[in-house]
Amino acid sequence: MKSNMKLIMVSVILLFYIVSVHAIIITTGETVAARGSDVVSVTLLKYEPIPARPGNYLDVYLKFDTLIGSVAKDAAVWFEEKFPFSIVDPSKKIQSIGFYSGVNDAIVKFRLYIDPAAPPGINTVTFRYTPDQHFPNQWRTAEFDVDVQLSDIILSVDKVQTLPETVKAGEIAELKIVLTNNKNSALRDVSVKLDLNELPFNVISSTNEKVFPLLLSKKTIEANFKILIAGDTDSGVYNLPITITYSDDSGKSYTKKLVAGVIVDNIPDFLINLDESSLYRKDKPYSKLPTDKVLLSVTNTGSSQIKAFSMELLDTEDYVVLGNPLMTPTNLDPDDYETQEFTIHVQKPVKQSKKVPMKVKIRYKSSFNNKFESTETVMLTLLTREDAYKFGLAKKPHTTCIFILVVILVIMGCLVYRKWFKKKNKT
Repeated sequence: MKSNMKLIMVSVILLFYIVSVHAIIITTGETVAARGSDVVSVTLLKYEPIPARPGNYLDVYLKFDTLIGSVAKDAAVWFEEKFPFSIVDPSKKIQSIGFYSGVNDAIVKFRLYIDPAAPPGINTVTFRYTPDQHFPNQWRTAEFDVDVQLSDIILSVDKVQTLPETVKAGEIAELKIVLTNNKNSALRDVSVKLDLNELPFNVISSTNEKVFPLLLSKKTIEANFKILIAGDTDSGVYNLPITITYSDDSGKSYTKKLVAGVIVDNIPDFLINLDESSLYRKDKPYSKLPTDKVLLSVTNTGSSQIKAFSMELLDTEDYVVLGNPLMTPTNLDPDDYETQEFTIHVQKPVKQSKKVPMKVKIRYKSSFNNKFESTETVMLTLLTREDAYKFGLAKKPHTTCIFILVVILVIMGCLVYRKWFKKKNKT
């Protein structure tokens, strides 16, 4: 009986021990599941680079840990995307640690991208973590400060261009100004303003100022203006002042000044005239097939210099050019003129008065050495003998004078003959 009682007592003690151990194990497991973030922690080990730069990458290193004696069965750390940080590789947004007992360090790395418009100063990066991914209510939040600093801000002017590159008085040109933010921070209130005082230009279809509220890092903007060149603008290079202002996210203002060169290159104005022709001279009889000289002149009637001006008189069916048909190239200042003499031969008899077009090829350069070539027409009037007499371009023979001259010649002939005849009879 006593032995049975001892056996029963041992069995009860063993059963109590087994139940107690099982209860302890269950209690420990429930504690991890229930306490969650109380038994695990995430700390910021480091981030690189320091300081962080807007528009750059940021490597964040986190240390995952548990309380002494606690075990994480399926731990994980998750990046929570908030401005100005974003994950570079979306597949690595959640870093799984798995079973963790605290024996070894659990280090996780996140590669982030900092928005170019990130404000300078302290920015918060946010993570969530859990000891067991199978329990949604176990996720906790950890936030860490990241120092974001601006680098030296450089706003470059990549291009200042007029389209077309050279403009003429009275034309509309487009002025294009290309700006690039080369650094790693956003710029705000970028203003491009033209100073048109004392210049023969006017902005049309807009004001003389363009404002861009935000220019992100590494981005480019274009400020376009349509400019009307005044009709009386002389050829030349005009310096157009441009003022660029902007500010960074800290509120600091910057000013950049530059000068754009606008080239006004007007097409030269000139006038070609027939100054004189020996075909019209009053002191010379008119010929039906004249071979004679014409004198052409050119006058610079514009406001800019004409360079390397030359004329070439071309042959036509009405005439041919004899001798040198070319004029030696010369420069013509405003209001200056030059002449060139050509010798021509009219091809056909003139049965009635008519105007003959003389073809003159013109070659010249503008004040900025732009080449031009054209063919001009100068009218040459060919007259019949009667019309030449009528307009006083040739002297009509006077019949009375001719008669008197004939009489004198006859009398002189008679006297000579009489003297010769008497001399002959004496011999």
